[in-house]
Amino acid sequence: MLNKSIMDGDNPDLTEERMKGTFDTDKMAALIYGSEKIARRRREMSEAISRIPELADIKPLPFLDRFEKVTEGSRKLAVIKEHVKELIDEDNYEEGLHLYHEVMGMEGHALALHEVMFIPALVAQASDEQHKKWLGRAKRREIIGCYAQTEMGHETALKWWPGALGKSSNWAVVVANLITNGKNYGPHPFMVQLRDESTHIPLPGITVGDIGPKMAFNGGDNGFLGFNQFRIPRGYLLDRHAKVEADGSYVKPPHAKINHSAMIRVRSHMATGQGALLAHALVIAVRYSAVRRQGFLEDKSREVKVLDYQTQQHRLFPSIARAYAFIFCGFETIQLYDQLLIDASYISEIYGVAIGGCTYEGENMVMLLQLARYLVKSVEQIKTGKSMELGPMVAYLAEPDTKVDLTTGLAAYVKVFQHAARRQAWKATDKFHKLMESGQSRDIAWNKSAVELTRTFIRRVSSISDISIKKVLIDLVNIHVNYEVLDIGTYALEHVSSTQLDSIRTQLYSSLDTLRPNAVSLIDSFQISDMQLRSVLGRRDGHVYPNLFEWAKASPLNETHVLPSVNQYLKPMMDKAKL
Repeated sequence: MLNKSIMDGDNPDLTEERMKGTFDTDKMAALIYGSEKIARRRREMSEAISRIPELADIKPLPFLDRFEKVTEGSRKLAVIKEHVKELIDEDNYEEGLHLYHEVMGMEGHALALHEVMFIPALVAQASDEQHKKWLGRAKRREIIGCYAQTEMGHETALKWWPGALGKSSNWAVVVANLITNGKNYGPHPFMVQLRDESTHIPLPGITVGDIGPKMAFNGGDNGFLGFNQFRIPRGYLLDRHAKVEADGSYVKPPHAKINHSAMIRVRSHMATGQGALLAHALVIAVRYSAVRRQGFLEDKSREVKVLDYQTQQHRLFPSIARAYAFIFCGFETIQLYDQLLIDASYISEIYGVAIGGCTYEGENMVMLLQLARYLVKSVEQIKTGKSMELGPMVAYLAEPDTKVDLTTGLAAYVKVFQHAARRQAWKATDKFHKLMESGQSRDIAWNKSAVELTRTFIRRVSSISDISIKKVLIDLVNIHVNYEVLDIGTYALEHVSSTQLDSIRTQLYSSLDTLRPNAVSLIDSFQISDMQLRSVLGRRDGHVYPNLFEWAKASPLNETHVLPSVNQYLKPMMDKAKL
């Protein structure tokens, strides 16, 4: 069987979908995660984790209050500590990340920043001597750390929002202005002890706590941090790149942006991270759409699967294409970050483009504005006759506008996105400050991101040798480019005819129909376990309704037949009404 998710006893509607698949889901998983070895290790780890009952949720997480979620997360971390050597290679970052995703889910936990930002910041920013002092302790979890950079309003001295800062961490890498000999050299990373290692009580001069409930991550203690006449030794400046000598003189780093490498590292993984989150949602939506039947089409003897409706396909299939595009593009962004560590001379290109390109939907305005500024700077270079200095990702900004025939192939679609991004970037340069205030730079950044996203997606698919894998991904690319061109139709009309747009719309609907047999296999290829997914509607076996009933029975409200509120308020009210 090509789809490796098929098992005896599954929902027959879901098995039917999986039998339609035309490619090997294990091979697709190898493409998604970078290699057959990595994909296999993910499956092995998921299986090993499932055999340790103490790592399972004590009850469905939605039925836990915030205090219980924090406690549950800490309990699991203690269990992980006992089994970690048998589950993963502790030096392998990706294996550690998969372990935490599998066991902890998306609720957040006390080590959420420790592994992802605190230790990487020490690795990248601390000197060899500082490594000896702190890095081993951090890896052994003798201390728990976080990364404190974000501030309330980005202008105050109060850190606000860093994960695991509120109640869990006793150390932090704190990003603060370095002022020496009366001169402010801007943000630098400092190693700061927050709490007594014996009592866990905050040190004198430190105000630290939890910021309260959030829309998500309520198993984590995002926190605030303030200082009042708090002193640290000069040697607590992480000084691999920048130093302050005993006389207060400052030794600058090879590049000003290198001090932000820990934050850049996280952002370099954002594209794949957002792709993974989209994949989680799609696994649930597509699987449930394959087992949920509602309404009739031609055959009036049986209701049809919701997934058979073209409107549902239009909602879901372009998002499947986006998820794959995000993941493929994200891997290239990570490679750029890795290159950054090797060759800091390329950092300005990476910093200006790759970071902003990680948030394609544009919800993080700060990073999109960073990208918009980079695009404006690039256009200014063109205007001053310095086109040869442009980075390779934005060289198209200097190209002349020409009409495009979309029937010539996928490269023509890239030209349309380039045209849209180019027009927006040039307009922004003319009215930069006005556009920044009105938020139109958001469109510029999205259009630029669409260029690189599409270009990378096409490049990645073109390099695949497996015919069956390549064919279905070409189907995805066709959906992606047609959907995205229609999405920027106003800009596209400046470059293609309205007749071509009508043709694109027809091609999109045809592509939805072509992709339909592989929809479930495409989301199965993400190989997200039920433990990690934590969704009754998205279960691998498709047995939604009986398990939904069991899930509902786990609600704390169902622990007793009569709630205290009934006895205290509702029953007296009803009894009084009977008099």
